[in-house]
Order: sequence, then structure tokens, then C-alpha cells
Amino acid sequence: LASNPRFVQTDDWPCAMPQEVFETFSASLADDQQQTLQRFIMLQAKGANQPRQVIKQLSEQLAQQHEPKPEALQAGLKCLAEWDLRDALATVNCPTQMILAENDHLIPVSLVEDVQKLQPKLRIDVMPGLGHAPFISQPQQCQLVIEQFIHE
Repeated sequence: LASNPRFVQTDDWPCAMPQEVFETFSASLADDQQQTLQRFIMLQAKGANQPRQVIKQLSEQLAQQHEPKPEALQAGLKCLAEWDLRDALATVNCPTQMILAENDHLIPVSLVEDVQKLQPKLRIDVMPGLGHAPFISQPQQCQLVIEQFIHE
């Protein structure tokens, strides 16, 4: 759901976030965690058909929780930078669905062709008019796409 088997670009996986953009984001998290989290919320909402609603919902959820520990956030970024799940995706032997959002600025829809080469049986649904968090901006629509897959 709005994911990529390799989050950061490599020479053999161009359909991901550019390395320099990822490194800049990671460095800014160390410099100013609060401002970087707000920027991340904005990225989540970018491209959504109702971005203000997504920003409001994510901001409220973030405010209700304890402030994230910097080392936990850095560990998460380290996973995104290093993990490469392409081989794992290629060996999946059960019905699998990938849900992407048409206007996602973190997970490019351009990866569709490349992931289908890795896993030809993969069902890919692209949700039109949505940004990175389709499960937040359109939870009912997202649920319907998942239920359709389950019932098939």
C-alpha cells in the first residue's frame, strides 16, 4: 500500500526517490525534527484531491501521540535507505496486490512496469487523484479496492 520494494534509487532501480533528496531529508531530520515532520506531512498530502484534510488529520494524529524519538526516526530512515525487497517480491507465490496513488510524490507510479517484471502475477491498482496516503484521504475507496481483490 503506497510502497516501493526499493525506496531509494540505485543504478538498477531508477523508479524510486533520488538518493540526494533522501539524504537531504534525513539530514534535516537531525537538524530540526519538528519542522521535518511537518514537511513530511505536507509530502503525504501533496497530490491528494483534498490536501488540507489530509494535513489536518495527520497533524492531529501526530499531536495526540508522544513526540517520536529521533533515534527511532533515524532507524526508520536507515531501513528505507538500505532495504531492498525486490528479490523477496519476485519470489512471492500467493495472490498479491499493490495499491498506488496516481499523484504520489514519494512512491512514483512509474514503478508499475518494473515491479510487474519482478512479479508478473502482482495485481496493481492505481487510485486516481490521490497522494501518498490514499488510506487516509479516501479510506472507504481504499477499502473497496482491497475488498475487490480479496473477493476475486
